[in-house]
Amino acid sequence: MAPVLTQISSTSKLVKPALPWFPALERLAWVVTSFAAFGLLWLAVATIAGDARLFPGPVAVFQNMLGLAKSGALWSNIIVTLERLLYAFAAAMIIGSVIGILLGMFPRA
Repeated sequence: MAPVLTQISSTSKLVKPALPWFPALERLAWVVTSFAAFGLLWLAVATIAGDARLFPGPVAVFQNMLGLAKSGALWSNIIVTLERLLYAFAAAMIIGSVIGILLGMFPRA
C-alpha cells in the first residue's frame, strides 16, 4: 500500500490578532504565574525543612528585609555583597585567563 500525500495549503497568510494587547497580557500572566510558583515552591521547601535558621521562608525573609530597610542597614549590606561579588568575579577572571593562556601555550599533538 502506497503512502498518501496530502497538501494542506500552498499559501499561508499571517493573521493579525483580534486583540492587539493580548500578547502583553499573556506575558504578564506568565511573569505573575512564575513568581507565584517560585514563592509557593520556596514556602513548601521551607515548611518541609522545618528549621527556619537553615532555610527561612519567604515571609521571614521579607520581614527581615523590611526591618533592615527601615533601620538603614539594607543599603550597606547590599554594597558589601556587591563588593564581594566583584572580588569573586575578578578572581574567577584571573584564574580562568591563566588557565586559558596555559592551555593555549601547550596544544595537543
